[in-house]
Amino acid sequence: MDYTNIDQNFFLKTLPALVANAALVLYALARRPPLWRYLTLFGITTLADISVAGQLVPIASAEMQTGIEYIFVLIGDLRFILLLAYILYAGKTLADINALRLTGDVLRPALIFTLFPTLIVSAIGFAKPELLQLPRHKFLAYELVFFGLTLLWLKVVLPQKPVAEPEQRFIRQVALPVLGFYGLWSLADILILRGMQVGHVVRILPNLLYYCLFLWWVAFAARQKA
Repeated sequence: MDYTNIDQNFFLKTLPALVANAALVLYALARRPPLWRYLTLFGITTLADISVAGQLVPIASAEMQTGIEYIFVLIGDLRFILLLAYILYAGKTLADINALRLTGDVLRPALIFTLFPTLIVSAIGFAKPELLQLPRHKFLAYELVFFGLTLLWLKVVLPQKPVAEPEQRFIRQVALPVLGFYGLWSLADILILRGMQVGHVVRILPNLLYYCLFLWWVAFAARQKA
């Protein structure tokens, strides 16, 4: 059986993501849980992301499609990095995130670290272009870089910051799915590059973690802290 691109199947990727994020936005607006503004904002951006990725929204050209998808990759990473910026770098609490005031001490690290993985991959491509000959090589490099950065934030940066225990616990919790989907994407792409179609099947799980479960997991972690 040919499993190529099974991870892009409408019923395995697009439909679950549409349902999960529409339900999240409705829940956030109706119940006003902790971080409801954050959940609403990124629930809407994730709906827009999956609409473009699932080609529900017609795009004029392949180049424009690629550009828009790259912007949504950055926004998808920002869902996690914004939480890091608030707590690790601006020294704020979940109450501050709930208000979603985007002051300079939050925006500066958020923007820097959102672009940082792309800059690292670009530097690798400049120094060793033979390592990134295929688009999937670039995907894998990005995935490994973000996985490594997440471990660095948890194991090196977080212990050095004067962050209260509840916020530390929250960051560790929300990092779990990030490690999950970037780790599984990396594994899947390694398998695909080795000519193993099972890699496309493996990609189904991180897609679901990224599009469907991450924001719900953040909502759960915030409620646990509250």
